[in-house]
Amino acid sequence: MSDACGDVFSVEGMLRQALEHYQAGRLEDVERLCRLMQGCESVHPLSYFYLALVWHARGRSDEEEVCYRQAIAIWPEFVEALNNLGFLLCEQNRLEDAEVCSRRVLEIRSDSVDACVCLGVNLHMQGRDSESETYFCRALAIDSNCFAASLNLGHLKKSIDLSVAEQMYSQAISIKPNSSEVYYHLGGILFCQGRFEEAEQVYLQAVGFDFDGWVGHILRDLAIVAWLRNERDKARMIVEKLAMNCDYSDMIFLWVRQLIEYYYSSSAVMTGLGENCSRIYVVGDSHCLAAHSHEINFLNRSFVLNSYYVRGIRMWDLAMPDNNEKKLYVLSVLSRLPPNATVMFLIGEIDCRPHGGMFKTARKQAGERRFSDCLEEVIRGTVSGYLAWISEAINRFNILKVIVHGVHATIYTLAMQRDNPENADDFLQFLQRVNHRLEQDVLARGWCFLDAYAATKTEQGVTNRRWDVDGVHLKPEFYDEAGCWIKRPYSIQTRL
Repeated sequence: MSDACGDVFSVEGMLRQALEHYQAGRLEDVERLCRLMQGCESVHPLSYFYLALVWHARGRSDEEEVCYRQAIAIWPEFVEALNNLGFLLCEQNRLEDAEVCSRRVLEIRSDSVDACVCLGVNLHMQGRDSESETYFCRALAIDSNCFAASLNLGHLKKSIDLSVAEQMYSQAISIKPNSSEVYYHLGGILFCQGRFEEAEQVYLQAVGFDFDGWVGHILRDLAIVAWLRNERDKARMIVEKLAMNCDYSDMIFLWVRQLIEYYYSSSAVMTGLGENCSRIYVVGDSHCLAAHSHEINFLNRSFVLNSYYVRGIRMWDLAMPDNNEKKLYVLSVLSRLPPNATVMFLIGEIDCRPHGGMFKTARKQAGERRFSDCLEEVIRGTVSGYLAWISEAINRFNILKVIVHGVHATIYTLAMQRDNPENADDFLQFLQRVNHRLEQDVLARGWCFLDAYAATKTEQGVTNRRWDVDGVHLKPEFYDEAGCWIKRPYSIQTRL
């Protein structure tokens, strides 16, 4: 074999065979040939590069990295190996090392689209968005049909300008019209702005694609769109279709499925949203789906709740000083409401989960400090920032009244009492303090407060299970009686 290795044509032949085997998915044959070539006196860098591709296909990133570095050690200007190593390190969140790789590629080959995209993704992950945008635009200047650059520019622009993000996703679709991922993202920015018909049109273009996780998300969101348009049977049909696919699992889908099943198995009544109905517009996370189309008594009048779902929104998102897509979605929804609207903000349950949100943040920050002190700081900062942003937002539009929905008692506390009683006591106090802070600050601003916590807790502070569907989400019927738990500021109570 050593004689064959000395023959350049034999090495080149093995490299061609290795590539053919790789393209055919014969990874063991690729590995065998690469090992043979690596036993030669003069080792070709491609023998390590192809072996790295084998390790990548097998999900063995440590070996993959070693092989890329060995290939680069033989040929320091091996652009493809440097690029792949940059992407690998970026996936592992080793951003400084990845940045070195991408910048080295651009020193060697200034027109490398892959390096521009990798560096753009890297810089975005570091929060250096202006630099990130520069490299995505540079990639498109080199290749106007670069799908990855268009897609990532769409992601980047969602936090800056939704209309530009929409344009970039549309451009990505024109480049790669069979990508379910980009249809999901384009439909999503329309959906979260309450542009339901447009979102549906985008989603429907992808439902016939081969099923993957993105198509699953699209079908889930189509069911939600149907629900919010009061097309209950249509929503049920989509959910049943998606439920038949055992490869799809998603927490929001499970909730939507439970909600629809509950609706059809209970005596719940959804009120039709006629043109002359007085409405309260609900902006919130997945909990707002249960409120949709229910009648509520407020200020001695009946209103119908009309929900706008902003996927995954938290108080934390609105409290942060920097701009983000959740703020832009809410502003877009508010801009579409009629003059003198009444708006309910149903946000906060995601912030109040025991393994995330404010509770987890306070645990991380506590250190040597008292946990309760740190928790109070986190609650105060989040709630005050959240309400301050709402105040600024409604001042931009002609919003007549505001209702802020409190955080209800959930099943999390019961599970914690069983598994970690000490932590459960802290969590109970946490929920009480969040709601107390919300109520105090909301009423001080002259707004109304829906005390969902008082309605859903026992004397011990845990969920009374009266109003929940699954231990986390409230039953739709809760909103038929929710007016009983709306607290009004003193000035309003006096006038009434």
